[in-house]
Amino acid sequence: MTEETFKVLANGTVGFILTGELKTRCDVDPEKFPVDCHECEVIMAVSLFNNHQVLKWDGERSFIHFDVVKDAHALWSMERVYVIQAQRTLIMKLVLKRLPEYYLYNIVFPASSLSLLSMFTFFIPINGGERVSFGMTIYLTFMVLMLQVSSLLPVNSQNISTIGKYFLQLISSSLVAIFNSVVMSYFGNASKIPRNGRIQPHLLPLDTIANGDFKDAVCFETRKNDMNNEADSKCQNPQENKNINKMASYNGRRRNCNLLRVFDWVTLAVCFLVSAEAHIELYLVINQETCPSIQEQ
Repeated sequence: MTEETFKVLANGTVGFILTGELKTRCDVDPEKFPVDCHECEVIMAVSLFNNHQVLKWDGERSFIHFDVVKDAHALWSMERVYVIQAQRTLIMKLVLKRLPEYYLYNIVFPASSLSLLSMFTFFIPINGGERVSFGMTIYLTFMVLMLQVSSLLPVNSQNISTIGKYFLQLISSSLVAIFNSVVMSYFGNASKIPRNGRIQPHLLPLDTIANGDFKDAVCFETRKNDMNNEADSKCQNPQENKNINKMASYNGRRRNCNLLRVFDWVTLAVCFLVSAEAHIELYLVINQETCPSIQEQ
């Protein structure tokens, strides 16, 4: 203890000044991240003296003088400060609100753009082979952003953060888009499905397509009539013989085309609804009051 520690006023008041840097920690609830608000309680007490040794004032001046300096911070805003004095103990309640602009511009807006690109996956032709790779690229980008967000959040298994739910829904939407691309690539070429869902058959003789690949052709054998009958030298009507009518996967392919179109639109609707719900929930959380109302005790 040096003489610089004491402050002597003109009226004879002697003040004992302790200087130093105090560090404390506050448990936070990341449920409403990045617009969360926390109440941190800091308790300071005199440990070297008991109640009888603590100097008492006569009421003319406060026993403890405390100045609140609200320094501008890049990520936090100090909403309120409450000081409670009890004998040797000083209790400070700090209400801190996170400033969400940094997270909105660097995390939420890129994620929203990726969710929009995920919708465009359904309009990429299957035959080029880029649809699946495009969906996988978006999914991996979501995972990179998710890792960045996880590094900013405290470890907490009791409450899931709003931004975590937001990313979980967007990643689920991206997985649905990838599943759609895989199914469409496996079962058919969606780019060649007619808009009306109909495939026009081609009537070709079997000897013409014997070495060809005509999956949507209606084929029948050609057979000449009796040469003595000069009145009719055309091919026989395929209705007259069971062996001359051969459907080359026309009905099956027509059914597959209709099912693939329905599957494509249903998965697109699911992705849109999941993404829209994620954005609506995040918007509602951002615009509601998150700071608790604390009464000064």
